[in-house]
Amino acid sequence: MLNSELRVLSKEDIEAVHATSMKLLAEVGVAFPTDEAITLFKKHGVKTDGHLVYITEEQVARAVKSAPARFTIRARNLEKSVTVGDGNPVFAPGYGAPFLVDPETGKRTPTMEDY
Repeated sequence: MLNSELRVLSKEDIEAVHATSMKLLAEVGVAFPTDEAITLFKKHGVKTDGHLVYITEEQVARAVKSAPARFTIRARNLEKSVTVGDGNPVFAPGYGAPFLVDPETGKRTPTMEDY
């Protein structure tokens, strides 16, 4: 297999994006519309104000450290499954399935309740 690396941004660009992202998360915050999410953030010591959460760089680092080094997105046809974290880029939808099969209504777009 060809092992190549795609570089779109320089190391300095990546560091600037990271620094700005951390500043936005900590100072501007992120809105989460569900009480369940807010409760979970509070449980982990994240500052909240209503439905806004303010995540520090240390909290982000702790969350990233707790994530697995690799995981598999399983397809219905297992030959189409992809492993993320093997050092190769993966191009796949990261938001979930574009459509679901509903036993009562057939094909439909997913809702937040599906996730």
